[in-house]
Order: sequence, then C-alpha cells, then structure tokens
Amino acid sequence: SSPQNLSLIQEFYCNIHSIRNELPASFKTWVRKKSLVITGDVFGLFSGLPEVSNCHFPFLTRSGVDYDRVASELYGVGRTWLAGALIQHNELLPRFRLINIIVCVNLYVTTHSSHITQDQGYVLYCIHHRLPIDLPKMIVSKMIGVFEGRKSLGLP
Repeated sequence: SSPQNLSLIQEFYCNIHSIRNELPASFKTWVRKKSLVITGDVFGLFSGLPEVSNCHFPFLTRSGVDYDRVASELYGVGRTWLAGALIQHNELLPRFRLINIIVCVNLYVTTHSSHITQDQGYVLYCIHHRLPIDLPKMIVSKMIGVFEGRKSLGLP
C-alpha cells in the first residue's frame, strides 16, 4: 500500500457534485480539470476489486434484515435493535469486537469504533457468516456520506 496523497484526496472531495444516493450510488467530481463519474463499478475497476454477485450489502431496502437477530448474534443474547439506535462496541462478543475494529480501520475508516449503527452491525454479521458484500459500492456510499457531512473522512 502506498502513502495517501492527502492534497489529491482533498481536491477529489472538494469537487464532488451531482450526487445520487439511490443505489447504485454515484457522484461526479473534478480532478486536475477532468470530470469523472464515480460509481461502485468504476471504483471497483480503479481499485482492482472483484465484481460481486448476490451481495447482501449495500442493499436497496432494509426490510429483509432482522436487526433483532443481528443484534442478538453480535451480543450473544436476545436483544432488540430499534431503528436509529446505536449499540456499544464494548458489549459485543469478543470475536465481533475484533471484526468491528478491523472494519472501522479498513472499511468504514472512522476515527472511533465505540458506537455501531445498524448498517455497520449488519456488515459485521455478513463478514462473520461469509455473506458477500459489494465493497466498492459500500466505499462510494461512505464517500458520499463524508461529502454530505453525515460521516467523517477518518484520514490522518
């Protein structure tokens, strides 16, 4: 892995426009006077990540996910997980604490790992059960969240 070019990353984010949040999420940006449309597929091509079929995350609708089941598995005991509620990292089973730290450093790129959203919990669940995740689309959605101010970039 090569070091991050922070000025290029900042230029990339500063020039984001024409955001589409519906899946497949996308946005346009300008880098060195060139216009680029960034989608999960384009990001996958740039980064060399393989295409994923039958992925479990990200998804168009969350109606098929039983978050109470996800929370119960993450905690090891029966648990209800209400929409919008966060769960605590220190209450997870040890194996999920480790997976969460790995996800926060490498996939979600957050500056802290103490609170877990339903989406992040479902990613942990998918990883544990070896369910396919479309990583490029997940990264593009995270980038849009950073631009819109809903998430932090998490770079040094």
